[in-house]
This record gives sequence, structure tokens and C-alpha cells, in this order.
Amino acid sequence: MPFTASVLINNYNNARYIKACVDSVLAQTVPADEVVVYDDGSTDESLSILREYGDRIRLIEGVHDHTRKSRASQSNAVYQGFLVARGEWMFLLDGDDLFDPRKIERVREAVGSRTDVSLVQSPCLIVDEHGRATGKYLDARFHQAGLRERMFQENDVDFYYPTSAMVVRREAMAQIMPLDMTVCPELACDTRIAMCMPLLGEVVTLSEPLAVWRRHSTSYISSLESSRWFQAKQTYRRISVFNTYADKFRVPHLRLWKNRRFLRQVIGALLPNVVRNKLRGKSQVLVRNET
Repeated sequence: MPFTASVLINNYNNARYIKACVDSVLAQTVPADEVVVYDDGSTDESLSILREYGDRIRLIEGVHDHTRKSRASQSNAVYQGFLVARGEWMFLLDGDDLFDPRKIERVREAVGSRTDVSLVQSPCLIVDEHGRATGKYLDARFHQAGLRERMFQENDVDFYYPTSAMVVRREAMAQIMPLDMTVCPELACDTRIAMCMPLLGEVVTLSEPLAVWRRHSTSYISSLESSRWFQAKQTYRRISVFNTYADKFRVPHLRLWKNRRFLRQVIGALLPNVVRNKLRGKSQVLVRNET
């Protein structure tokens, strides 16, 4: 089967960043077969910017549901893009992030003609709202072989980079879409997708950063990560959601109380701030929060 690439951009009120986002896709050394942009009823200038691209992109103008939580809205945006996409590989991209010019080229080289791969992921460069580099998201845990085995050994599913670093095979994605967002609705769709991929094929983790992750004050994650309990809550949510998929795919449940990272996160949340800051440090080279 020939390698075909569909880029799925989800956008909501990212007028400040969406042009750079789309331009980074159109500037690929290996062109995408299609660029699908789902706009979730933006109220800023996003739509006027996107319409200027004409037939270079496939624009879906959605209607924003104000009764739906933001995580569910993003999940729906990804799903709506997936429904119309025709490529074998789904390159996920948030409307405020960017692709490295060689992203599609590098992924194509990595998978070749393999049919056993469900997910390709890679580290991210991190920039602020002005596009200034602030660090790199690189975690050695994500690069170890045999992620399926590690998940059950460690009772953990936190081995994956965020949305814009993920490339999912169509066949695997079709088995989990649309996502059920009723269980732990605070958990993002990228985390839900990634945790299922080792159950559906091999995960390939590349060594070079191929996406640019924009961390800015208006992003959803910024409003959450200030909580000292954020990491422990996220681990609880990940395990809870995974166990709903465990029933579907007939694999063992994970046990939260056997997850050593969760126990460290709980202990860390209980420590005084002065001790927590000494343990965590101030480095921006490694960012452990999800999108």
C-alpha cells in the first residue's frame, strides 16, 4: 500500500497562530495528500484566514457547542476531520502548533511499507506565544522498546507525546473513534488515542523533534497545571479511561495502586512547596504535562 498522508488540524479561536500552523504543513518537503482543517465555530479571525487558502486545504466550518467541555470539543474536531480524510496516516495537529518541514518525510522513511505500526510519535520543540524557543519535550521513558509490555508491567500509560507529535494509522484510529468522552471528560483526546495504540500495533518513537508545541497563557493546560494535584489526577484519569478500553480489547485492567509514579505524585503533592520546588527543579528542557 502506498504511503498517503492526511493532516488533521483542529482549531478554535487560534487566529493568532493558525496561519503559521497551516503554512508549516504546506511547506513540507514531502507534501501531504490532503490537509483537513476542522474549525469549531471560531469567533475570532480564524475562519477568514482559513478561507484564504482556498482549495489548498479542505475546510470544515463547524458550529461550536457551548454546552460541551473543551476536551470533548477537541475530540469532536479530530473525529470530524477523520471522517472526511482519506489517507492511510493521520497526522494530528493543533491549530496553535507547527510541523517541522521534514515531518512527513521522516515518518514516511520510518514506516516504509510496514503494516504493523499503529502510531508514530516524536519529541517536540517548545515555544511561547511569541514563537520564542523555551525548551524541548524529550522523555527517555517514551523511547523504550516494548511499550505494550511496559504498560502492564508498570501499570502506567504515560508514554506518549502530545497531539501534534502523533501520527496514527487509519485502520487503528477507526477502531477507537469516536471517542467516549463521558469517562473522565478532563482527559484529552490525544492521551486517549495514544494509550490504545500498543493494543492495535507497534509504536514507533523517533528521536528527533518533528513538531513545535506552543505553550501559551491562554492554552487549556495552563489553567490546570498550576494545581499541585494535577499530575496525580491525570494519572488517575489515564488509568480509569484505559480500563474502559481494556474491556473492549479484552486485556487486563491496570492497577492504580501498583503505579509507582502515581504514589510519587501523591507524596509530592503533599510536600511543602519549598521541598517540591527543590525536587522538581526549574528546567524547561523536560516538560511532563500533556496538552
